[in-house]
Amino acid sequence: MSRIYFYTTPPFDFEHALWDKRNDTLQNEKNPGTEMKIFTSSDIEEILQSSEATKWEKIYSDVENFQHDLASLDQVELRLGRTKLNAIRVEFDGSYRALLEQKQVDMLMGLDIQRIAFKKIADRILIFSKDTDLIPALKLARDEGLRVDIADLSNRLSLLSQDLKYNSDKVRKLSSNEVKDKLFSIRENLTKTNWA
Repeated sequence: MSRIYFYTTPPFDFEHALWDKRNDTLQNEKNPGTEMKIFTSSDIEEILQSSEATKWEKIYSDVENFQHDLASLDQVELRLGRTKLNAIRVEFDGSYRALLEQKQVDMLMGLDIQRIAFKKIADRILIFSKDTDLIPALKLARDEGLRVDIADLSNRLSLLSQDLKYNSDKVRKLSSNEVKDKLFSIRENLTKTNWA
């Protein structure tokens, strides 16, 4: 193993994103068919006092700590896209729900796959993703002689796409426990190596 690339987005800054949404429209699920409400400063203050905001503050802290720990490991490269707040939705019960979307993560992954293939940094890669947007990068990597394996952690609810299977050299069935055990084993070996 040469390097682990981990793709995600930075922790979501809920309060900052809310203020950026001021004067946007608020999706109202409580009264579908009614006109969209304008998202005002008082709406933001109300949301910041809600349980949704409290939940996001805790998640922000946990994600920030996890990403910091991950980035500090040897031979691990953290690649960060961005998180976009698409909308704040008023649910039927009057609570608020943030509708989030990861951006740029698949592009970062595709660029790294191509870079690894063109520069012959490795002779094989193992991809943990079900994103079919990666298929053009996988095709190019295979054309360049890179062996592309796809990890299948599927359960019955979320199957691996046939297109991803067709555009890889091998599908490796793995359990999440196998992956976790392997990562901890790698981490221990890296730590021992650093102190030797």
